[in-house]
Amino acid sequence: MRVEKVQMLQNNGYVKLWRKILKSDMYLSLNSKQRDVMIQCLLLANYKKKDWEWKGKIFRAKRGQFITSLASLKKNCARDVSTKNIRTGLEKLKKWQFLASKSTKTGRLITVLKWAKYQRKPRKAAKQSANRRQTGGKQAATNKKYKEYKEEYGFFLKKNKNDDDYDEKRKAIDKVHEQIKKNKKL
Repeated sequence: MRVEKVQMLQNNGYVKLWRKILKSDMYLSLNSKQRDVMIQCLLLANYKKKDWEWKGKIFRAKRGQFITSLASLKKNCARDVSTKNIRTGLEKLKKWQFLASKSTKTGRLITVLKWAKYQRKPRKAAKQSANRRQTGGKQAATNKKYKEYKEEYGFFLKKNKNDDDYDEKRKAIDKVHEQIKKNKKL
């Protein structure tokens, strides 16, 4: 499979580009052409492990890695970005320990160092989104039903010999408990 085909298969999805990068020393030291190279590397990097066959050999790229060539990168960058600009950009990004680049006979393996750090969800945002899911209307309705059942039937049902509705009540309470458990797992 040609390098260009591999890159074309990756054009769905998104990457995160944090605003705090605007204040980083690395980003400020790059010119616009080098920034273009940096962003292309983020966009082309695999978001999960990927295997493919090329010229009879199996290649494996880890998260944050991709195989490319200077010519292929040039096609993805702006028109005014030359091959020399790409080489210079890659070298500068290596010096800043943003990426590692290894040139081979079959292409160039580029690894975005700290890929997981750049693409992870911050803990605060993860907690907020979990809270939003938990406090949705569905859970409120479920809790309301649960309270009604609890008031009506009691939290623990004791089986009375005279209680013909015990099984029905037990099933209703179990159903509500299952809904509550599902909502908490979100």
